[in-house]
Amino acid sequence: MAAQQQELDEKNPFYELVVICSTSGQFDQTVNSFKDIIKKSKLVCIKDSELLDWIKKYQRRVLKYNAINEYINSKFKDPNEEMQRILEKKHFRNKQKEIEYISKKLQSYDWKTYPHRCLLILDDFASHPLLKNREQDMCRILRSSDTLTSQ
Repeated sequence: MAAQQQELDEKNPFYELVVICSTSGQFDQTVNSFKDIIKKSKLVCIKDSELLDWIKKYQRRVLKYNAINEYINSKFKDPNEEMQRILEKKHFRNKQKEIEYISKKLQSYDWKTYPHRCLLILDDFASHPLLKNREQDMCRILRSSDTLTSQ
């Protein structure tokens, strides 16, 4: 019930995104009980077969999002390693093009909080194949404390 109770302020929930992964891959009865409670956060349902790919994509987005925000907060003067990689890859001709790219990227993410917070709810995963072996990707991702949170 954390998604319901925690808020940054009246308009912004602590968790901007709530992702529910159910073994049934749809909004089943358990998921629907969360659906009634979570009103301020964006609610997304992911199939268990797509979860690992979704998490990897989300990790890349968070890394880029955080790098962009840190760069903005440094007044565009101190790019971290990820932001440096982006700048080298894009070869911006001038600062205006760089700012346009950053603006469009932030707009496409449509995230309002920095750092971005996501609550991942795994429904009926106690004996799920993704979690059976400690050496599988999913277990490693869940074990690493800074993987899904901001740096």
